Amino acid sequence: MPRSLPKIFAALLALILLALVAVGLTGQRKSEQTRAELETQSAIAAQLLSLQEAGEDGELGVAITASLETLAPAAREFEAVQVSDGSGRRVEQSLDALLSLGFDAQTTADRERALMAAVRVWQGAVADGLVEGNYPSALEQRLEGLEGFVCDNPNPAPVEGAVSEPVLHLQDALGQLGYVAEVYAARAGQEYGEVAETAGSWAKFAETLEGELSPILSCEGLLQAPAASYPLAEPADASTQLDATLAAITANAQAALGDSALPTEADRVELLLVKTLLDAGSAS
Repeated sequence: MPRSLPKIFAALLALILLALVAVGLTGQRKSEQTRAELETQSAIAAQLLSLQEAGEDGELGVAITASLETLAPAAREFEAVQVSDGSGRRVEQSLDALLSLGFDAQTTADRERALMAAVRVWQGAVADGLVEGNYPSALEQRLEGLEGFVCDNPNPAPVEGAVSEPVLHLQDALGQLGYVAEVYAARAGQEYGEVAETAGSWAKFAETLEGELSPILSCEGLLQAPAASYPLAEPADASTQLDATLAAITANAQAALGDSALPTEADRVELLLVKTLLDAGSAS
């Protein structure tokens, strides 16, 4: 055997070992990157899984399943957070965690996942009688911080094409609901009598929500003036129109949470979007 062959074999072996090490390091980096990307989703899953026993057979269980399905399969493999308190307290603790995950999320996709999970869990828990009230206590505490809001540092209006379209559509739907509901309520003694009472409560709902959103959206440069008027439906179709408009409010509020044009730093807007979803769910 030529003397050079052992050297060649050794060099080849070294190259193979280096290649294997490189492949291993690349795989490790990818694994670490995947874990980092799924960190928020895994935390969401852990909170949802901790509630499965409490919501096994009711609406809460439906909410948990729907929220888990928005997560990557790998994120659902983590163990549930262990909570020993009663069902109601367990729900409140998980809601606090989900809200924090959503408001602190670094991506709009994770923001939507976490905050919509919180909305679904709360609505499911209310339907099952596990909790009471209009909002989770953690949300109420955050909402208290908006009382008497004064805009000290208004943001300029976003450049064309960079504004959050769902936020604009949400305002339009609110304007429409407020307008048509007020007209139908005013015509209680006329042909709209069947929907007048419901319309009156929805007109108040729209007015209250617009009053809460306006100063925040104005400060963020996102405020849009409502139209002067909106089309009215025939009396037989008025109830369907009101339902469709309320559904548009819900759909656009959720879409705004996942819209990349709404920055993750827009905490006040995010907070009111969650409140909007809960209020709309209660009104429906």
